[in-house]
Amino acid sequence: AFLTEGGLVYTTGHNWAGQLADGSYVTRSHPVPITEAGVTGIASIAAGGWHTILLRRDGIAFVAGWNRDGQLGAAAAVS
Repeated sequence: AFLTEGGLVYTTGHNWAGQLADGSYVTRSHPVPITEAGVTGIASIAAGGWHTILLRRDGIAFVAGWNRDGQLGAAAAVS
């Protein structure tokens, strides 16, 4: 994942669990921007093989990826 100075996020790579946070499960060979509603003003990112975490400047976090056992911290175990 890449974070621009303006707070935009781009992701690339395997996406079988939705970990690229682009709203799809399509593997991306080139960086694509994250355009999901509310995902603006990102201050920092963390990404692993199966997840992406985006933290906005106001403290709101967005998580995407493998969540079978609730490891993303979401109320329900959904990917």
